[in-house]
Amino acid sequence: MKLSKPFVRLPFAFDTEQLAKELKQFQNQDWMSHPNRMEGNSAIALVSLNGEDNDEFSGRMMPTPHLQRCEYIQQIMANMGEVFARSRLMRLAGGSQVSPHVDFNYHWYNRVRIHIPIITNPDVIFYCGDEKMHMQAGQCWIFDSWREHKVVNSNPHDRTHLVLDTAGSSRFWAMVRKAQNKDYG
Repeated sequence: MKLSKPFVRLPFAFDTEQLAKELKQFQNQDWMSHPNRMEGNSAIALVSLNGEDNDEFSGRMMPTPHLQRCEYIQQIMANMGEVFARSRLMRLAGGSQVSPHVDFNYHWYNRVRIHIPIITNPDVIFYCGDEKMHMQAGQCWIFDSWREHKVVNSNPHDRTHLVLDTAGSSRFWAMVRKAQNKDYG
């Protein structure tokens, strides 16, 4: 989704201790490799095609058994009051990166990706267009996925975000327009 600026911080803050507690229940075998085999990138499907472990963009999106185990994440999603498409926990291993790319799949024509950092460190830098930043744990961000973007984790520790894809309601987009004119730093 095209935005007026590369990064927009939404006016939410989340309990990172509770998120981290839910994250700890998952084992290494729960994490799926990146669909393009991007080294160091893995995910746990929370909302997916038929509620199964997959990375599909279209079809009947349903909660997965993984999401059913995460009461706080379910509360976050319910309180946002949006309809979510493919949504995941996304892990970027220490010393890894998400290569520069632009999201050009039809899925992104009218959707945006909400990022809620759970486990992170100041060495995780998100680049979008001509800007770069560190998304702090517990904050809530969207970014312009039509601009070239990448993420670099130069720290030896993993980074994990809750990532929710949505087309957004009129209420959501009114909040985004207001947030684009503010600096929640």
